[in-house]
Amino acid sequence: MTSPRQNPRSSTVNRRSRFIFAVAIALGAGSSCSLFLNGLPLSSRAPSSLAFTLDYQAYAIGESITANTATVTGTGVTFSISPALPGGLSLNSTTGAISGTPTTATTPANSYVPFTVTATNAFGSVTKTIYLMVVNATYVVNDTTDVANQTGTTAPCRGTGLPVGSCSLRAALQLAQAATGGANQTIYLKNGTYDISSGGFTMTTGGGLTDLSLVGQSQSSTVITAASAVRAFVITSLNASLSGLTLQSSVSTNDGGGIRYTTATAGKTFTATSVKFKSNQVTVAINDGGAVGFQNGGAANGTVTFDRCVFDSNSTTGGNGGAISYQPAAGSGPLTISNSYFYNNTAGGAGYFGGAIVVVGAYTLDVTSSTFESNTNTSGTGGAIGLSSATANITNTTFQANTANYGAALYMNNGAPAFNVKHSTFRSNTAVNAAGGGAIYTFTGTTTYFGNVFSGNTANSAPVNCTTAGGTMTSTGYNYADSAGGACVSTIGTDNSAITSASMLLDSLADNTGPVKTIALQSGSPLLNVIPAASCTTVTTDARGTTRPTGAGCEPGAYEN
Repeated sequence: MTSPRQNPRSSTVNRRSRFIFAVAIALGAGSSCSLFLNGLPLSSRAPSSLAFTLDYQAYAIGESITANTATVTGTGVTFSISPALPGGLSLNSTTGAISGTPTTATTPANSYVPFTVTATNAFGSVTKTIYLMVVNATYVVNDTTDVANQTGTTAPCRGTGLPVGSCSLRAALQLAQAATGGANQTIYLKNGTYDISSGGFTMTTGGGLTDLSLVGQSQSSTVITAASAVRAFVITSLNASLSGLTLQSSVSTNDGGGIRYTTATAGKTFTATSVKFKSNQVTVAINDGGAVGFQNGGAANGTVTFDRCVFDSNSTTGGNGGAISYQPAAGSGPLTISNSYFYNNTAGGAGYFGGAIVVVGAYTLDVTSSTFESNTNTSGTGGAIGLSSATANITNTTFQANTANYGAALYMNNGAPAFNVKHSTFRSNTAVNAAGGGAIYTFTGTTTYFGNVFSGNTANSAPVNCTTAGGTMTSTGYNYADSAGGACVSTIGTDNSAITSASMLLDSLADNTGPVKTIALQSGSPLLNVIPAASCTTVTTDARGTTRPTGAGCEPGAYEN
């Protein structure tokens, strides 16, 4: 006969429970013991906090890798991975470490591929996505000495005066420019600091080169530095890509402090993935793009893409675009930025645009899941982004503590520019001018916006979020601004400016497990679930990739609680 307290479909669990209860009674007060399930203490929990040494790693075929080790909270854990690792690499099912010597390249070529690692024990599991790339490298750079190729433009790669098998970056680029080994060249850099202060590189189609990829082992440990002496790269008419490295302390007297890119051949593309641009600068006025400058080379370029990049402390002196300047030939493709972080970039001088980014001309800028913090253009316009005659689509993006004379976060002017802003957060941005627009200044054109948060933005120390001066701002609903809403909030019923910054209960800008820092909502915030589920289809994920909605409704801003 079945006991009223026993579930016949899970009798094993219930018998185990009665046994535990019986043992507890038998032991009595003051006694202790350790109880186990499948060899694990019952005090154990499901694994959590799974992490790897590096989330992004690149390897070269035939080169033994340094193990990418895992850490996890929990006991009795085993590890698995999906999809299967490239040939030659293996996952240790006990420790989670990835090791080996790769034998096959990942596809698409020279691109990171996501792999999901699962840590499991008897109580549950936790997953972590890491991104790996295996390249079939034309040259493997394994020596940081800055010397040319010993045999000129004839392979193999061997730096002058270096032992056989030692390939320097300068030697590899010299061979690539000569297209020794083919028109499509991939150069893999092992971890190290490569000082190129003796001279930058000009890479063109001369010699038959058409495609150039520079792949570093890891962004944090593969560093190319120009030591504030030269500009690192001038790239002309090539399909160019950079991955997994840091480019720092490059300097130029004209456009593009770190990289200047132009093309005389239509449709050429530029891609940077997991690249950090740090402390690059343009030192002469009326020149633009402290880190990267895209200029008119006579033909329209194709797409330009930055994904999971960091722009830190790049600058121009009396020029536009402290980090990026986009002013290519007419008809060029869009500038696309995703999962990227812009911090402390500076443009200088009255009349100049974009502390971080400037786009000049009838082009499109697409920014998703990114963060702009502490970028400045104190005497100019657009502390984070400045547009002239361009269109920008901005989604799931956070703007905090940016500063400009007009438009502390966003500014547009000239022709018929447009901002389309969705699910973004603007907090504590500062316009110097009293009429400047603490978050957005629309001089001409139209700003259309949905599901945004405006909090604590100021103009000349007074609480002001948005300002128009000939342009228009059109709400499509669910924008929330503090009592200084101004032009940021329309008369649409779903907008709300009857709320204070303090009552919004915004958390600090922090690492909330996404690709960039975000601002979460604290418990009790009136913004939680405030957008009905039926209206959450406009942007279906947040800046971290979390699906909207997670509750009865979704939240305005870049973060879904």
